[in-house]
Amino acid sequence: MLTRPGDKASGVAHAAAAMATRPPEKHSLNLHMLVNETQA
Repeated sequence: MLTRPGDKASGVAHAAAAMATRPPEKHSLNLHMLVNETQA
């Protein structure tokens, strides 16, 4: 498990790191939804 349920800071950090590793043209809708969900 990469983050614990309810650990918003780790979730946001992990989602941001995932976005940073991929070029913008490869960002998927699912990845955007994950980032938005963890930031909310």
